[in-house]
Amino acid sequence: MSLFTADELDAEVHPTKTVEEARALLGVSRQSAYAAVKSGDIPSIRVGGRILIPTAALRRLLQLDVPAHPGGDQGAVKTEQNRRPALSNGAA
Repeated sequence: MSLFTADELDAEVHPTKTVEEARALLGVSRQSAYAAVKSGDIPSIRVGGRILIPTAALRRLLQLDVPAHPGGDQGAVKTEQNRRPALSNGAA
C-alpha cells in the first residue's frame, strides 16, 4: 500500500497524476479507474496519448478541500438522524 504525502496532493506542486497514481490513491483497481475515467466519474484530460487526472479534481473527489465548519464538526453532514429538534421559545 502506498502512502501519499501532502506535497504529492498539492495541485501547485504536482498539477496532474497518471491514472495509475490516481488508482492507487483512490484504492481502486486499474480496470475500475479506467472505467471511471471513461464514464467521467474521474475527471481527466488527454495530452497526446496520455490520460492525466488533475490533482485538484482528486482533492475534490476525496473531499480534502472541504472547509471546516464552525463548532468543530469538521464538515460532518447533517442528516435527519443527527439533527436536534429546534427549541421552542414559547411563541406561537
